[in-house]
Amino acid sequence: MGIRFGLQTHFLLKREFDIISDGEFSKSNQIFEAAIGESKRQGFGKVDHHIPISKEDLEKIQSSYNPSSPDPKSLQ
Repeated sequence: MGIRFGLQTHFLLKREFDIISDGEFSKSNQIFEAAIGESKRQGFGKVDHHIPISKEDLEKIQSSYNPSSPDPKSLQ
C-alpha cells in the first residue's frame, strides 16, 4: 500500500493525474484490491503489534531528553 500511495503522490506532482481514482486505472485498481484481498486470505495481512510504552516510561524518556545536548551519549 505504501508504494501505491508513493506512486500516487509522484504522479500527482509530476504528471497531474490520479492513479487511484482516475477511471483509466479502474481495472488496475480492481486487480490490486483483489491481490491485497488474496494476500490477506493467505495470512500475509496479519499485524503483530508491540506492547504500548507505559505512561511512566514515556515520562522518563521525555524528562531525560535534553535538546541542547545533541551528544549521542546523553541519549543512553
